[in-house]
Amino acid sequence: MALFPFSISDIDDPEHIRVVLYASGRMGHAPLNALLKQNYQDIEHFDKKQSKNITQLSQRIDALEQQLKIMMGDLENLNKNTKQSGEKSDIKHEDLKIESVGHMESHHAGLSVGFAAQKSIESDFIVSGKDIKF
Repeated sequence: MALFPFSISDIDDPEHIRVVLYASGRMGHAPLNALLKQNYQDIEHFDKKQSKNITQLSQRIDALEQQLKIMMGDLENLNKNTKQSGEKSDIKHEDLKIESVGHMESHHAGLSVGFAAQKSIESDFIVSGKDIKF
């Protein structure tokens, strides 16, 4: 091939372009279109796999956001009831329980949060997500 140089424009049919491959002391050749097609298929497969993973992550994030909204509502209700009743130790409201020891859980939302608190619990901490702010 080195003895007979040519220009790409000399090739009439792109289907006839072949690529020389060299690896481990061996040489071979393959059609360029076949190599490009294989690369394209690999990229498509990878893209589909990534799209599926992104969809699953988005669904999980949406579910978590819903659970956080439920917990936020439960916490607001608890704060209203706490301010009205004036209790400072263990407080129960519907399915939300907050102890001064440092554990909060909502069975309705399916979440539990651990914390360290010496004072009464207020809702002035910030947890952010899509359309969610505590």
